[in-house]
Amino acid sequence: MIQEAGFRPRWIIELGSGFDTAAQSLSVSRSVPYSELAGFMIPTTPGHSGVVRFCIGSRGGAFFLCGRSHLYEGTPFFNIANAARIASITDAEGLLLCSACGGVGPYAGIGDIHLFNDVIRFPPHRWSHSERPAAETFHDRMPSPRKPLNPHFSNAVTDAARRAEVALNNGVIALVTGPCYETAAEIEALRRLDVSAVSMSCDPVLKQAARLGVATAMLGGIANIAGQPGKR
Repeated sequence: MIQEAGFRPRWIIELGSGFDTAAQSLSVSRSVPYSELAGFMIPTTPGHSGVVRFCIGSRGGAFFLCGRSHLYEGTPFFNIANAARIASITDAEGLLLCSACGGVGPYAGIGDIHLFNDVIRFPPHRWSHSERPAAETFHDRMPSPRKPLNPHFSNAVTDAARRAEVALNNGVIALVTGPCYETAAEIEALRRLDVSAVSMSCDPVLKQAARLGVATAMLGGIANIAGQPGKR
């Protein structure tokens, strides 16, 4: 992929629903559809274009992965985590995950952007034998650290948002498998856990990034309020 781009990326940025247009206003040297890249699955969820855009800015280059596949689409866990492996192979400084979310906390409003400082897996996903890479040590089989989101890289994202005059809220993201909205009882449970937003995306990538030692940050755009799926 570095050969196709013509440069080594400083960042890998994976864009979910609602974020695809962010890469369209940047200086793009080349775009490659997922269908031409080995190991990439073509997303079937609306708002995921399935294209890698190679972009260069004044502060460095980035690979924008526009769209992702999800567990609920039947995509194998391993294939969903391509962004983490690309960040590791290219020795990128950081991996930024962007996802549409449902607002849960009292300060989550539609259109707000949240920078998450921690994760709750609800319910936690377990690797199956077919999904889990061969591991030689117990540590390899238990990859997730106490802090899957890197505070130093998150601070860099905060600084970039401040320069761009983009307001960010902080909070905790609950990652669920989907593909369904949460019940009233689940939403209440998440509120009591002080969760600010919920998403059906990114857990496989976070797990793989932790296993590979990739510094990761996560942004979420509030697309709806949990319990009010029709309100956008």
